[in-house]
Amino acid sequence: MQQRAPTNKPNPQQPQDTIAAPALYKEIRASLTPSEFEDFASNVAAFNAGDQTAEQTVKNIGGIVRNKRLYACMTSLIYTALDESVTSNSKGKPAVAVDDSVPAGRRSDAA
Repeated sequence: MQQRAPTNKPNPQQPQDTIAAPALYKEIRASLTPSEFEDFASNVAAFNAGDQTAEQTVKNIGGIVRNKRLYACMTSLIYTALDESVTSNSKGKPAVAVDDSVPAGRRSDAA
């Protein structure tokens, strides 16, 4: 097994105020305007597609999600997805499964 070098990234294993991904997504949606939520969802989609790094996604959503608790939970979720994609040794891209009940292209319509 290959060891990874330590990073400055938050450790998703640290005890935090955690919340299930679908509930977190709904709380974030409720805290944002429709256009802010569209920006948020676009960033999550770009991360899931592999078009954006975890670091860039966290930086971008930091400018959108102003609630510090929700931002911390989402950051943890992003890095957990990244760690799971690395440790699973699969060739799949990391994915933040936030709300499977709403299709990716229609998430902003549900606000």
